Amino acid sequence: DHVSPPVNILNVYGGQESRMSRQEILENWIRIKAEITEIKDRDEGLILIGDMNRAIGHDSLGIKGNHAAVSYGGTLVRELLEDKDYCLVNNLDLVEGGPFTWVSRVDRSIQSCLDLVILSSNLMPFLTKMVVDTKQQYCPKRVGVKNNKNRVVKSDHHPIILSLENMPRSKHKKPISTRWTGAGRITRSCLMR
Repeated sequence: DHVSPPVNILNVYGGQESRMSRQEILENWIRIKAEITEIKDRDEGLILIGDMNRAIGHDSLGIKGNHAAVSYGGTLVRELLEDKDYCLVNNLDLVEGGPFTWVSRVDRSIQSCLDLVILSSNLMPFLTKMVVDTKQQYCPKRVGVKNNKNRVVKSDHHPIILSLENMPRSKHKKPISTRWTGAGRITRSCLMR
């Protein structure tokens, strides 16, 4: 809340639709939509980001160059985008290195856009770029063992870097909180102003 409007970041992992029932997909989306509605009702900004595992097509509500298929969960995401209160950042011209965020470990020519970034329209004036880190400089990794040798295994998803700039600072200041301990007074001010 150090900027105006305050920014809420929802990081979402959408389970693979082939392993979920339609009811489970819908229930998960209803929980996400409830959070989105609360944020919108407070006139705050929203960044909805994550590996959503949703096929959303390749038309104006989908991803340019992506597959044409639209899954059940993809239709739910598309309904959110139809509202025009939210924008699919993956589809904008300012995206560098995209739009594909996932690459097959077996055949690197097989790519898809499974990681989505949706921004509320009140944050759009501050969006400067989105980078899909195809070189995986900032990629999460783990150490695995194969043939009794340690090896570094990177994610099959490319990291996404989102830049928002020049957001106005919040006009309200949090009061400095003071508390007393046996050792004396401890003053703690808000870390983000």
